[in-house]
Amino acid sequence: AMRGNSIGYLEMRGVNGTNVADLTPADARAIRAELDAAEIAVWSLGSPSGKTQITSDFTPELERFKRLLQTADITGAKCIRLFSFFIPENEDPAQYKNLVLDRMGLIAETAKQFGIGSDRAVNYHADSKGTAVIYEAMSEVVCNVRASRPMSEEWKRSIDEDYKKRG
Repeated sequence: AMRGNSIGYLEMRGVNGTNVADLTPADARAIRAELDAAEIAVWSLGSPSGKTQITSDFTPELERFKRLLQTADITGAKCIRLFSFFIPENEDPAQYKNLVLDRMGLIAETAKQFGIGSDRAVNYHADSKGTAVIYEAMSEVVCNVRASRPMSEEWKRSIDEDYKKRG
């Protein structure tokens, strides 16, 4: 159906009931072979990384992210969706800022080892305006990918500008 609608790329979140973060390298290779045969490429992994409590042990999360990087490498995905952890209810998020930044830094360093650069990461204001800016930018990226056009090097310019302008 995808090729019939001129869609040559997909964001992979799961396959046959298995979350993308839980795929083995053998699973990823089999999926890649099927997609190659159908002339469909994976542009992004829609991972659950970061959807854990900030107070939880980070070691299993980092190991899961390493598996995602292997899956991205095998499938050819150039992007991995990330989240920035859940803050305990009724607690001041500011007290967790450094821990979140430390963990995201470890994720970025780990990604570099697999050839994924920081040019795919953004800072943004998590308010209605910042969310609108990021959705607009990502909408353009998704439209380009769905039309089999490459991701522009300028994809995050409006997000960066909004972040810098509003401090």
